[in-house]
Amino acid sequence: MISIIIHELTHWVNDCEGKINQIIVNIPNSLLTQKIMDILYFLRDTECNARCSQFGHYLSKINNVGILSDYEEITKLTKIENLLSLFENNITNSKILKKETGKSLNTFLKIFKNYKKKIINVYYYYLTKNK
Repeated sequence: MISIIIHELTHWVNDCEGKINQIIVNIPNSLLTQKIMDILYFLRDTECNARCSQFGHYLSKINNVGILSDYEEITKLTKIENLLSLFENNITNSKILKKETGKSLNTFLKIFKNYKKKIINVYYYYLTKNK
């Protein structure tokens, strides 16, 4: 519960630091539209920061029980990777992503890679702190 509060508090801090862009997609509502909106949401700086904060707090309060299931629930790494693969494996979808967001698939892949590194760093810090 407290890790969720930490998550939301991180959003509040990020919102106070600067303007957060709204997620706007101009194509008709469809499953693809939802996937694009999910990518935009999960890979926003504020969401990545909030998930890292939440994960860090979570790690500080557990004893390794249930970490694998909670890991995905908090980080959404697998979900994001699966979303991105829908665009990697389909050139038409990739073009729609670029048109609607103004960012190429490679840009989103780089953002994801950086987010993944942050999560790994949080976990590494936890492991070295608890030796």
